[in-house]
Amino acid sequence: MGRSPAAAIPDAPARRGQPPGRRGRLPGPGAALTLLGLALPPNAGAVLRLVARAPFLDAAQIAVLLDDEGHSWAPLLRDLCARGLCRRLPVGPLLVPARDVFVLTWPGLRLLALQAGAAPRAHRRATGALALPRRPDGTGGRMAGLARLSAHTRLIQEIHVSWVQDGRRAATNAGGAGRPVELVWRGEWACAQRFWGDGVWRTLYPDALVRLTWAGEADTFFLEVDRGTYAARLLAPKLAAYQAYRASGAWRAVAPAFPTVLVVTSGEGRLRALLDHATRVADAALTTPLPLLVATLEDARAHGPLGPIWRAAPSMPPGLLQEQVRLLSDRGPPAAAQGPVVGGSAGAPGRGTEEKTGQ
Repeated sequence: MGRSPAAAIPDAPARRGQPPGRRGRLPGPGAALTLLGLALPPNAGAVLRLVARAPFLDAAQIAVLLDDEGHSWAPLLRDLCARGLCRRLPVGPLLVPARDVFVLTWPGLRLLALQAGAAPRAHRRATGALALPRRPDGTGGRMAGLARLSAHTRLIQEIHVSWVQDGRRAATNAGGAGRPVELVWRGEWACAQRFWGDGVWRTLYPDALVRLTWAGEADTFFLEVDRGTYAARLLAPKLAAYQAYRASGAWRAVAPAFPTVLVVTSGEGRLRALLDHATRVADAALTTPLPLLVATLEDARAHGPLGPIWRAAPSMPPGLLQEQVRLLSDRGPPAAAQGPVVGGSAGAPGRGTEEKTGQ
């Protein structure tokens, strides 16, 4: 017995005007994204995933984080922008250095989520991705706040790149041979800490969460970048928020021990003010000071985050990061690592940790 033409063609609706059923679903935007993903070069996925986790990187920094500085990524980035998967943000008056930077678009996030077999928002939560909001003009949302503070965001990413470079150098020098430094980095939008404190729900917003693994030992840090754009007295509320977060115990979901707070600040006076405020905040709360390490931006650019740059209050015992810095300083950098690198850090550490701690 013959079948009707509609029944013979699975993709056709059973009756004219009837919405397609499960088997007769018309191709949607997901199918177009799948075809687009198949048409992209093999390394396009790695670039999109990096831009998703670390927005506001320029092409040179993307090359560093992909560990392929000899390759020019500019043509691929232009192609991804032309396809609407990421967007190039032109240099504004606050962007330093003067290079265009890249962010992920909503279609780019949907493509990554589709490839991972997840919904876009679930994929964003799981991976710490950030994309332009789902609006025709792509404005608003968390990305807009980062764009308004573009100099601050770019400085955080500069430190991110320096961490990666220092880890690679540590893995190749005499003291780190066969002992790679692994780094997990989550930006502010992916590391907010919600906790119950003083009878209300509160949220702590670190600039970044850094998880460092060295020779099988892992430690977690919160990173803050202080450019000195507000009065020093306003540092106390942020330190008090960290104190309340520590008292809540919510940090146990992040690390087995309370993460050390690393602060990169604008200068020597600001550094001393931070250490002083940390002691005062602890005294006011009748508790011990935060595990706080502070460095100046000048030192961070000169010696890198794994250099002997971190200073602490005299009462704070040495932590994992300080012990790693001590080991690297004793062994010295490899000869090939001498000279300037992207992010501003140089290969050779300067003074030892003991000279700076507690000054």
